[in-house]
Amino acid sequence: RLVWVVDPVARTVAVHDPSGTVRLLGAEDDLTASDVVPGFTVRVRDLFPRDSQGRGYPLRSSDPIM
Repeated sequence: RLVWVVDPVARTVAVHDPSGTVRLLGAEDDLTASDVVPGFTVRVRDLFPRDSQGRGYPLRSSDPIM
């Protein structure tokens, strides 16, 4: 019913819905799945690693994905 494609290098999430619509979310956007998981929401920036001062680490395509 819903597909998320997470790009750790660009720090974005592409949300594909059943109608074929694709929305590209950036760091300040909220990722939700209310149709699938009621109440679920997370800020996109919170999906990616941060340093001790809260800054996002710059990722390279060669960095391991956890």
